[in-house]
Amino acid sequence: NKIMLENPHTFLMKTGSKSSNITKLTEIQYISGDIMYICIKLRPIYIAAAAVLAAGLAALPFVTFPDGREIIPASAVPEQPSTEFTVLMYHSLADSPKRAGEYVFLPEDFELDMKYLHDNGYNTVSAADVYGYACGKNALPENPVMITFDDGFLNVLTYALPVLEKYDMCAVMNVVGSYSEKSEEYDDHSPAYAYLTPEEICELENSGRFEIGSHTYAMHSLDRRRGCSKISWESESDYYTAFSADCIENQRFLADRCGIDTNIFAYPYGYISEGSSTILGENGYNILFTCYERPNNFSFGEISEGDTLFIDRYNRPWGRSPEDFLGSILP
Repeated sequence: NKIMLENPHTFLMKTGSKSSNITKLTEIQYISGDIMYICIKLRPIYIAAAAVLAAGLAALPFVTFPDGREIIPASAVPEQPSTEFTVLMYHSLADSPKRAGEYVFLPEDFELDMKYLHDNGYNTVSAADVYGYACGKNALPENPVMITFDDGFLNVLTYALPVLEKYDMCAVMNVVGSYSEKSEEYDDHSPAYAYLTPEEICELENSGRFEIGSHTYAMHSLDRRRGCSKISWESESDYYTAFSADCIENQRFLADRCGIDTNIFAYPYGYISEGSSTILGENGYNILFTCYERPNNFSFGEISEGDTLFIDRYNRPWGRSPEDFLGSILP
């Protein structure tokens, strides 16, 4: 095993055969590609020994301890890059200019957005791509951008999927489980207003263009509770019980009806309560979409597998050209 030291990094180092000779703390920093050793909390007798050891180590390309571990000089450790990218949030695509507005987009204008991204060298990435990058598992392409849809409207299957296929792009669909199950009950299944049925969610996922995320099972409302946030008079334990039950129910819905196991969650209306991410993490969600309208900037390997990653998004309103809107928010 190699110890890939960052700046700074602390570790324990043996200075003798007796357990009492284990240093309490050793900090290693890199300066101009060389190793500088700073030893603290050491018994005086070991300070001199550490200085001698440091002088010898600095002259070597790498150091191998008796147990097989290696210390790699800073010059041999690649600098960890960071990537800035933008996430776009769409909702409904309706073929009716009268309905176009803050959360309803025209299909032809959606295609103009995707063409703008394509023609300007942007590459769509999945939530899994971004999470893998943040965990240090995979790289991202140049000029990454992410496309997301909230609520689970049928018109995304009708209008967006063909456009994504045309431009070789991918997206995330965050569905409300109860909306989907109720959609099965209606005979008039129109793209103008209907939600995806479980079978249509499967169709989106099987296209290879969409990841499926959760947008709660039945907490997408602004009644007493704002989205999945805590009600002001609700106790912490009651909130934990209610939100956990909803998380479990949408996981069950997606698994049983669609065969999908997701770790993606989008906060309805962007309302986030303290402790909600812990509840989500306990129920398998660690990629969390917000409605904070700002760019994202993640470093390669900044989190560990299983950690929570918050991803911010810009809502895409109708009425502004791609050059005006996208040109103002894309890096």
